[in-house]
Amino acid sequence: MRIDAGVSAADRLAAQWQKRKREALEAVSGALREDRLGGADAADLARLVHNIAGTAGTAGMFGEGELGIRAGALQRSLKSDDLVLRSALAEEFLQAA
Repeated sequence: MRIDAGVSAADRLAAQWQKRKREALEAVSGALREDRLGGADAADLARLVHNIAGTAGTAGMFGEGELGIRAGALQRSLKSDDLVLRSALAEEFLQAA
């Protein structure tokens, strides 16, 4: 990771948060549109969403604690066999953003 002069640690953290958030939102949105919430796609999504769920404390620092909570619920559902629940939680995750 390159450290730019004049860029604070808080700015770097915010940029990292926004990148992770954007990647997860795009992936979940695409999976919903293309009906890819099952199979191998679910494992890939779970890894991406984990980046948001795992940084729920960070989400709270940026006023997005609810997004972190929704990400955790979605991550857990992606490990279950309930596709209806996955879809509902994916929608809730996107709405929380």
